Amino acid sequence: MIFLVDAQLPPGLCEWLERRGHVGHHVSHLGMSEGSDRAIADLASGNGWAIMTKDEDFLQLHRADRYSLVWIRCGNLRNRALRAWLDQRWQMVEEQLKAGNCLIEITGVRPQTPDSRVAPP
Repeated sequence: MIFLVDAQLPPGLCEWLERRGHVGHHVSHLGMSEGSDRAIADLASGNGWAIMTKDEDFLQLHRADRYSLVWIRCGNLRNRALRAWLDQRWQMVEEQLKAGNCLIEITGVRPQTPDSRVAPP
């Protein structure tokens, strides 16, 4: 599956996705860091990509017939802690996508590790 990774997630998630057999495109690598949510949704829809985001605004734009949406709800985590948090949940995400679910909300308790400290603003 191909994922369009939104701006508030780190570009390193693209490599993380690739290690799991997917393709990841970060909006910053596509010159869309300042792009509107609608433009990002249109890009995903036009290419058959799923969107990975922390932005609740995509829920308002989402239509299941256009693209899949993976909505991450974990608060602010350092990159390593975010990857560990996703590692614990990714099998469920893949199962949901394979089952045809087009809106997957990932929630859960944040990991309690030294890397889980909130990143400074």
